[in-house]
Amino acid sequence: MSWKEVVSELKWRGLFFDISDEEGLYSAPSKGTTFYLGIDPTAPSLQLGNFVPLRMVSILAKSGAVPILLFGGATALIGDPSGKSEERPLLPPEEIERNKEKIKSQTQEILKRLGVEKTQFVDNLEWLSNTPLLSFLRDVGKYLTVNYMLQKESVQSRLQAGGISYAEFSYMLLQAYDFWHLFCSKNCLLQIGASDQWGNITAGIELIRKKEGKSAYGICCPLLVDSSGRKFGKSAGNALWLNSDLTSPYKLHQYFINCDDKTALSYLKILTDLELEEIKEIENYTEKKPEERKAQKTLADWMVKTLYGESALEEAKRAADVLFGKGEIEGLSDSVLKDIFSDVPSKILSREELLGKTFADLFFLSGALPSKGEAKRLIKNGGAYVNNKKVKSENELLTEELLNKRDII
Repeated sequence: MSWKEVVSELKWRGLFFDISDEEGLYSAPSKGTTFYLGIDPTAPSLQLGNFVPLRMVSILAKSGAVPILLFGGATALIGDPSGKSEERPLLPPEEIERNKEKIKSQTQEILKRLGVEKTQFVDNLEWLSNTPLLSFLRDVGKYLTVNYMLQKESVQSRLQAGGISYAEFSYMLLQAYDFWHLFCSKNCLLQIGASDQWGNITAGIELIRKKEGKSAYGICCPLLVDSSGRKFGKSAGNALWLNSDLTSPYKLHQYFINCDDKTALSYLKILTDLELEEIKEIENYTEKKPEERKAQKTLADWMVKTLYGESALEEAKRAADVLFGKGEIEGLSDSVLKDIFSDVPSKILSREELLGKTFADLFFLSGALPSKGEAKRLIKNGGAYVNNKKVKSENELLTEELLNKRDII
């Protein structure tokens, strides 16, 4: 696969935002060319937006290009102003180190599941921590003018919002230095990233051009947005973490199931490795039978299976069945049950409070119904269910088996 074919696939998938020198990149062989993606460990987990550049990594690797994953152990100490309206709080070095180890392990597993087998992992703390300030100013600061840096959107937006600290203003130089360092030490010709990194990437290209007199390249993908056009993230309050302890496979599955048709079809191109013809078939089917939500189901199943495996997907589907009264809750973990009914009113009752009580008592004591009389009428009319099983008699006592469970629904 040539670079032209790679870029063509990025474009039809919606993974293309901009490229620095398209014709120049096309003249270079894709096989054996080294490229890099940078990730700053400012959170304990990757989130859904980070999955998009990792999909780019898998597509480029498929062409024979060799990926480097750079973890910003140094740059995370400063904070990237890109896409931020105000100064980031500085994180303690120990927290960054913990985040880095978690994200590295997470990234390795995701890339493995995406079929990327050979990846180099580096940390810019290795070289930036050993670079004296005076050397940095002479070797980097001398080549990029303040006027050049002020033209970058990430800087301009912050100046308009009230200002930018010198620390965050210098972030661009640090990332430019990273690109130059990898260009010289590993013959890295290409940097990829999301569109908010465009200014930082082109600064690195400019530094390489001025210091080495050679060409380097950059490709950016768009930021992933939800159906309302908001990008995913902590600050937006819509982060979907790629960590089952933070966002369960069930919740991730449900997010995709509940997407509208347009968003689901767009995500099928961006997030999955399904080929264009298969996606077109799903699109045609969705137009004819939108009520079957084929695009959403295909997307949700692919994402959960890819990230967490077949067993997690099966549990997510079972959990959805329980939510709609179609399945048994036995075998589902407490954490999954809490996810399913997180928006449902609940009450904590001790085992002692329920000993010797009837199902009618349970409906009243739990607050599900305002009186025992209403509970009895509901049971008599056949509309009462506990743990998705129909209650047959208003005088039936709660069983020992039921009382031994942590959750009663």
